[in-house]
Amino acid sequence: MAARKHNAIGWPQKLATKSLRLRKWVSWHLLSRQQTPSKVLLIVGCQRSGTSLLNRILEQDLRTTVLSEENPLTGTAESRLRLKPYDEVNCALAKFRTPLIVMKPLVESQHTAEMLDAIPGAKALWVFRNYSDVVNSDVNRFTSQIKNLKAAVDDERGNWRSERMSAATRAILAKHFDTGMSRHAAAALMWYARNVLFFELGLDSNPNVRLCRYEDLIAGPRATMGEIYDFLAMDYPDRDLVREVHAHSFGLGRDIALPDEIGVLCDGLQCR
Repeated sequence: MAARKHNAIGWPQKLATKSLRLRKWVSWHLLSRQQTPSKVLLIVGCQRSGTSLLNRILEQDLRTTVLSEENPLTGTAESRLRLKPYDEVNCALAKFRTPLIVMKPLVESQHTAEMLDAIPGAKALWVFRNYSDVVNSDVNRFTSQIKNLKAAVDDERGNWRSERMSAATRAILAKHFDTGMSRHAAAALMWYARNVLFFELGLDSNPNVRLCRYEDLIAGPRATMGEIYDFLAMDYPDRDLVREVHAHSFGLGRDIALPDEIGVLCDGLQCR
């Protein structure tokens, strides 16, 4: 009985996904002759901040090509997630004919300014989320928080976590790093290191970059997505993009335990 109930729930979702793919295929076919270059939206920021949800929302727009972290534009000797050289990226992007291409190069967030300069028509959305919820999600999903933080502290060659990090940030990480520290504390420091880049790289004054607060997205999805489409200078689509958005993941990390100094550090950046 349980298996039949599961299938009964799953089939409507499968049919909806197939229907969306068919409508997008028809839309892409009709747009294949368009001469206007596509706009490109880069979704950047810290992992576990709601970027996958944003991808799924934008996927509902028939005018979009939405790429996951691993896609035809990525794959280097360093990592399957790293972007290929920009000339190859632009060549691949030119083959898509939809008005909007959405990319999620999270491991390249430290190179946001360079991506905006190199990719024609690109804008960036820096997604951020309450650090306690990011830490909770990260620790529940992965186990390598201390190893990753050490790579950043040691300025490990070829590791995206250490790239473009300021001396001040590295000193903060080194001050708190200890091989016996909790995974929660290590994850919180990486949240800090990734999000402080927004200011250290001057993205807060770049007109082609916009902040997107995860909590705003789940509390007021229609209004938040409307602001994103305004930022892109595109009409909001005549579709319900946000029906899957809900607030069940809000506040799940409220009870995590962090050393006081790390909590104060993250609180300060979050307020900023």
